[in-house]
Amino acid sequence: MIGYTVALLLVGFLTSLFTEGAVIYLLFGGIVVILLSSLAKLPQFMSGTRIQEKLSYRGLLKSRKFVWTMVVLIQGAHASYYNYGVLYLKV
Repeated sequence: MIGYTVALLLVGFLTSLFTEGAVIYLLFGGIVVILLSSLAKLPQFMSGTRIQEKLSYRGLLKSRKFVWTMVVLIQGAHASYYNYGVLYLKV
C-alpha cells in the first residue's frame, strides 16, 4: 500500500508538471534503475564458491524482507500502469 501510494503520487506529480509523455520516461527510468542495480558488487560472503544445496521457495517466502520488497514493487508497478490507463482513457 505504501509503495503504491508513493508511486502514484510521484507519477501524478511529474505528469502534472511535464504532461502525459512523462509516464513513458518514468517507465524507462525504472528500467535503467533496475539494470544499474543489477551491476552492484556482491557482498564478500557471497563471492566465494559454494556447494550446490537444495533450495526451496518456502524459505524465500518466509523472509519478511523479500515479501515486503515484492509487495512494494508490485504496488509501484500497478500505480504506474494505473496512471497511464487513466491518461489513456482521458484522451
